[in-house]
Amino acid sequence: MSADVTLCDEGPFEWWYFQHVSADFAVVVTAQVTNILGGRKNTPTLSISFYHLDAPVSASWAIPLERLTLDQDGYLSIGRHVVEREDGFDIHIAADGMMLDVRIDRSSGPWGPGNDEIARSREGERSAKWRVRLPRGRSQARIEFAGHEFKGAGYAYHDRNWGTLPMFEAFSGWGWATVVGPGSTLIAARLIHSSGDVHTFSNRPWKEFEEWFDKAEDLNSALSADTEVVRTFHGAFDCEGAARQVRLVKAKTYAAASYDVAYYRWLLVDAGRERRICGVAEAARLQGLG
Repeated sequence: MSADVTLCDEGPFEWWYFQHVSADFAVVVTAQVTNILGGRKNTPTLSISFYHLDAPVSASWAIPLERLTLDQDGYLSIGRHVVEREDGFDIHIAADGMMLDVRIDRSSGPWGPGNDEIARSREGERSAKWRVRLPRGRSQARIEFAGHEFKGAGYAYHDRNWGTLPMFEAFSGWGWATVVGPGSTLIAARLIHSSGDVHTFSNRPWKEFEEWFDKAEDLNSALSADTEVVRTFHGAFDCEGAARQVRLVKAKTYAAASYDVAYYRWLLVDAGRERRICGVAEAARLQGLG
């Protein structure tokens, strides 16, 4: 027995995120209908983004999402594209000349804030939640598009955002990142609430996250040419030195009737002896239009 998950931007919302990181490329898959980050009411969308260590090789696709279900054991199915099993996930997506196959092994249990809650409305009746359903799992990915083929082993991450309190109402901004290390994945989120309060969540001490960025020594000007982007990253994570290890791969403003959202995504790059991708970071700044 399975149950459809209601996706809309008035009332409950859902946002499912998957990432695969290899040494030289990363793939991000999201299933969302939300009134931030470009979503529209009753238009479920599956988005796929590919990023290569050596820009400008990157591409993105968006396809309509007809159905998202959770079975009685809590396993996820996103149409025919994403199937969750006890031992992991299988992702197969073919659209617009692109074919993606990802196999994710489940090698860690879930993690998240207590009761999964990251915000609650003033009246206390609505909330926003976040749960990292898979902090880290070994993964194999293969993608073909426009005459290119990339394949490789790496590590995956998967989370879910959902609730009845829209993110634009709960927060004025947030930053989120994963840092994939040789033995574990560091997860960090910094949330700026509409009240001005700042809350941080991390599966390891936050100081480790800050120290990771401060270790960078070699400045790659191609990764930090835009000082506004650098300031945005510093503001999202309150970390100095981050410009030395991040590369902006997406920057877009989404406009709605009552607010604007400036959204950013970065690749985290280890610029050591063997330069490699070692994570993904995202941030958003929300501004009400009165």
